[in-house]
Amino acid sequence: MTGVQTCALPISLFLSLSICSTERAVPSYWLNNWDSESPLIVFWNMASNSWSVPPSYRPGIQTVRAFQQMERDVITDDSFAFDIDGVKYRDPMQMNSSHLGGCVQEVDGELWTEYTHYGKTKLPIVIRRSFYMPPHQTFYMVKYQISSADGNEHNVNLLDFLSSGSCNEWGRGKCNDNTCSIDQQYCYGYGVAVSVDSSHNVKYTVGNGDFSNNDNPLNYFAKNGDVPSFNEYNQFTVGFGALYQDIHVKDTVTIVSYRAFGKTVEDAQKLLAEVKAKTNKKWEETTKSSYQQWLSSGIIPSLSGDALDLYKKSLLVLKNSQYATLGTITSSMHPLYGYKTWMRDSIMGAFMLDASHHHEEAKKYFDWVPKAPLTDIGAFHTCYETFTGAKSDFVEPQYDSIGLYLIAMNYHLQVFGDEEWVRSHLPTIEKFAQWLIDNKGTGNLGLSDRSPWEESSDHHTGEPLPEEYYTWTQGLYYGGLVAASLIEKKIGTPIKESQYMARAKEIQELTLELLWNEDESRFYRGRRADTFMPDTRAESTTLSVIFTGLVDGSRALSHLNYITSTIEHLDGGLSRYEGDPYFYDSIWNPCGKGTSETQLNEPVWPVTTAYGAWAELALGKDITRRLNWMIKYSAYGNMPIGEGVDRADGALIVPSSPDSFEHSGVYVYTTLLKFGKAKTILETLE
Repeated sequence: MTGVQTCALPISLFLSLSICSTERAVPSYWLNNWDSESPLIVFWNMASNSWSVPPSYRPGIQTVRAFQQMERDVITDDSFAFDIDGVKYRDPMQMNSSHLGGCVQEVDGELWTEYTHYGKTKLPIVIRRSFYMPPHQTFYMVKYQISSADGNEHNVNLLDFLSSGSCNEWGRGKCNDNTCSIDQQYCYGYGVAVSVDSSHNVKYTVGNGDFSNNDNPLNYFAKNGDVPSFNEYNQFTVGFGALYQDIHVKDTVTIVSYRAFGKTVEDAQKLLAEVKAKTNKKWEETTKSSYQQWLSSGIIPSLSGDALDLYKKSLLVLKNSQYATLGTITSSMHPLYGYKTWMRDSIMGAFMLDASHHHEEAKKYFDWVPKAPLTDIGAFHTCYETFTGAKSDFVEPQYDSIGLYLIAMNYHLQVFGDEEWVRSHLPTIEKFAQWLIDNKGTGNLGLSDRSPWEESSDHHTGEPLPEEYYTWTQGLYYGGLVAASLIEKKIGTPIKESQYMARAKEIQELTLELLWNEDESRFYRGRRADTFMPDTRAESTTLSVIFTGLVDGSRALSHLNYITSTIEHLDGGLSRYEGDPYFYDSIWNPCGKGTSETQLNEPVWPVTTAYGAWAELALGKDITRRLNWMIKYSAYGNMPIGEGVDRADGALIVPSSPDSFEHSGVYVYTTLLKFGKAKTILETLE
């Protein structure tokens, strides 16, 4: 594997295992078949939502969603348990590793975890559990590679198990000929077929899918060291278990099973037969070929080592985050974030796919945008349900996505010259540009909102907070209007071009008048909407006024220097804002009140670090240090992380990781900028 980081940072105080902070692996991932007609997405998770809370999942695939029933779970809890030399290790939630049970997605399509510990106890064996999903297929492969860790031979019994999704009608499980199937035709209209590796001594069964029931294969194994003998089982949920017995492990032993899906159980069984007709090596090669073909269809800069590995894996996070049927892009693969499409994040993710020349994915997303339900005043909602496109209730309003949408559409037009496609979106572009003209706040600034950090209440008291006139949002209003003006200049009408530019210049003048602190030569974070008092905290997103061109010259340089001298940490990373308590002692921490993901406040975020790089580029500065920071503080195996890292030691913050935009996307785009393979936002607004 490429580029596994060496331990060079202090040990975090609250880790369950003593590891280097940069060797934390990502806690979640999606495998996606990339198919719009017959989508299949599997949701992988480690045992805990965080390093800071007890385990709550059976590690492995927590959920599978298929076809056009993407709001329902087809199967759940695809995991395992085992005995070693008569010693019981039968609680999957205790499965761990030196990387805390996280996973790595390789560029050849393999998603893997190596389990080396049970709780904190080091095992005498290593179990590598891998998943492969060939694109445009409706099955995935589970591969176990079991080897000795101490050089001695060990006798292993391994249980491979899963459960169906819950249903209000009885499903039927049935086993014969080294295959078990689950038929839930009367509930979901789907079937699942699971293969058994007959090259080993194996006993297989169906049973109750309810993990509180004694007929559940895992519960039976945990109690008896065996599985029940059911060839057929009818229940609301159906479980599957294959017990591989007396595996003599010294050299590596491989076990392979397939999970095939169909709209009927007969379709699933037919597919499984076709899959089994080929070797697992063939399917691994097929997956690798598809992944390599997709990666090579876009831009791959002249990188090597860790930088190249992270670049490709970041692109794959973006690709696998997209629901191909609608085009929506989930913001985070972590379950605590609900697999939702945040409008700001998804626009930026699609824009970054576009910049890397993966235009099909970008266009698929932007073709969905006109269909997104809007607020009562015609703005985007904060976020949407990824698998339906319906609005999802969350902190509102957030208007920064309007400016970002216009910037992204202009980028595509200016860089790629795709006039016909952009013209097809001109009504939507003009609608949002007009929105920016019509909607004004105090002093004629663009409307106040809760962008970019969704802070509607105090982090410590929970008391409501007012909206703000954030400098970040005003910068994007300005950039969006300039973008819309340039679109009109190229494919629209002169009158709209001049109208949009006039409002852009008005916002520019007002931002400099009302949000610039002349005494300190820097921008305020914003002004409170209720009192119009300035928010004086240093805020990294204020750099939007530089990379959109709202401000330049000495003012831009002075503000950049203020931000970097105030909230820069870990030799090149930028925090969100001064004193930021999120992930530290905020009552809104994702894992709940009283939890802490970091040892210090002001965690460092890859996305804000990227904003620093974009501002520096606008001022002719080198951005190598910012990119090196993004590489250094990636997860184990050069995996992109989520929202941030602990500024005490660089340990990744778990509950949003990996994120499709806030590390993956910005690393891809910033790398392209460094190598001159993409235009800056500013260049497309000039």
